[in-house]
Amino acid sequence: MDTKITITDVDLEESDHAPSPLTEEKIVFCDLSHGDKEEEGPLKSIPLYLYFVFLIPVLGVVAVLLGCVQKKYRFLYQMPAGILSVLSTVLPIVFLSYGSFQSQANWKKALAQRAPNGVVIIETEIKKWFSTDTSLGTGVVVAQANASTLILTNRHVVCKENGSIANSLKVITAFGEEFAPSVVALPKDQDIDMALLCIDKKNTLKVLGRIGEYSSLKTGDEVVAIGHPQGLSFTMTEGIISGLRNQMLIQSSASINPGNSGGPLLDSRGRIIGINTFFLKNAQGLNFAYRADFILKKSAWDYKRDISQLLNKIKTE
Repeated sequence: MDTKITITDVDLEESDHAPSPLTEEKIVFCDLSHGDKEEEGPLKSIPLYLYFVFLIPVLGVVAVLLGCVQKKYRFLYQMPAGILSVLSTVLPIVFLSYGSFQSQANWKKALAQRAPNGVVIIETEIKKWFSTDTSLGTGVVVAQANASTLILTNRHVVCKENGSIANSLKVITAFGEEFAPSVVALPKDQDIDMALLCIDKKNTLKVLGRIGEYSSLKTGDEVVAIGHPQGLSFTMTEGIISGLRNQMLIQSSASINPGNSGGPLLDSRGRIIGINTFFLKNAQGLNFAYRADFILKKSAWDYKRDISQLLNKIKTE
């Protein structure tokens, strides 16, 4: 994690450490339903009926034992025991395979339902001599404590080209709430394109998911990116991890565009594994995210105020 990454404007379409003046699209909200009906927990859960399947081997064992004890009615116990033994081998395999298939198919839908509560729009204004540039970015909720909400995003979403904080920041939720956040932490290394915002007001937001460890990622893992490309709110794209670079960047084939900056990259377990940051010019499918678990390296951050209570609430997996 100590490897320094230098990103140049020549290579990048978006990560120029300043919101693009071309990104002036209006926010286009999708038709969303509240995600608070979605229970927190693993996206891949075992259906209730599978627990009953596991009782079949138990019944088989009971039948065999009874057959051994009751000599007079041994045949009546041995026949069911034989049938149950066969079923106990075949049925769990069939049902578990079906359950696994269903879970694989549904994890993206589950994330889509949870996204409105855990992903936000970040609107930035930068004043110039005779004009004001407005741009859009994305943020993801990673922790909550009392009435405070911690949001992870990109540095270039909230900072000017010279590294100072933008003149005006606004967080907008999927349900129309608007908040004025404060920038509470930036990485000490200015080449790390990440930032932490805090909302100190009661809201309807919820933590989107746990932070996934970079060391557990594998090339080929399925991922999805959530953000607001060109102002189209809460857009989800899918892909795979194409590569892991310099112990810091995650290369993926999940499409991102201006407006996706600061949005989460998630795996099939619903873990936040990366923060989308840029894509390369003159290339297709070369999209990059910073490892999300960098947030856990507290010594690498410059904190503007004490947020230890929020940091202690961050869940990892």
